[in-house]
Amino acid sequence: MKYKLELNVNYFDKYGYKLFAYPILLSQLSFDHLKDTDQSFGILLQDRYAWVIISMKLKFLKRIDLPTTFNGNTWYSGRRGPYFRREYEIKSSDNLIVGASYSILFDFETNSIYRKKELPFISLDVKNKHLIDLKSGIRDEFELIEIAKDKVKNSHIDNLGHTNHLRYVEFIYDALTDELINEAYTYNTMELFFQKEMLLNHKYSVNYEKKDDKLIFQIINLTTNEISFTLILSNE
Repeated sequence: MKYKLELNVNYFDKYGYKLFAYPILLSQLSFDHLKDTDQSFGILLQDRYAWVIISMKLKFLKRIDLPTTFNGNTWYSGRRGPYFRREYEIKSSDNLIVGASYSILFDFETNSIYRKKELPFISLDVKNKHLIDLKSGIRDEFELIEIAKDKVKNSHIDNLGHTNHLRYVEFIYDALTDELINEAYTYNTMELFFQKEMLLNHKYSVNYEKKDDKLIFQIINLTTNEISFTLILSNE
């Protein structure tokens, strides 16, 4: 299904399209698609279930420097165990962004991941075409340098009571120096891993490491002493 995507002018700064806005563009595309089936992210389905994204990867042909209109296409591309995969293809006259994501269906009544073969609602049509390699999780360990500390605020919380998944890259972007922002824009691929939820008033730190031609960022929840989010920038 195809959609027209208008870039938010507020997501531009002196560097161009802000780093955290790229996954927002993909999420907007999936939201537009899922709302047509009453299966949108961030809402309870049948007062019980909700889609929870666990990983996302995107690659762009070049950085977006000016507001423009993109044409987006997205489709459900299969299921592997509890992981539901989605593809994203976003084009303009001179740019191309491809990506994919894994999500789980979470059952809030049992407080567990939905694992049954049959879904509790009508499934989306499957198109078995993958655009990019994608991992569902990450177990690597890094030697990180702390660059910032903060806490989760009211404006960061979604209507399910958790930190909105799109806020994590924004937390990282807010912690960057000009030097790190410029370096971040030398990469064309972003991998996002949503590992542990953060709640209102949870304290966190932003940390980074440069390793094997990659720039790695992690958000550590200082309240629970858990890794909440990992972002890996690379060139593919």
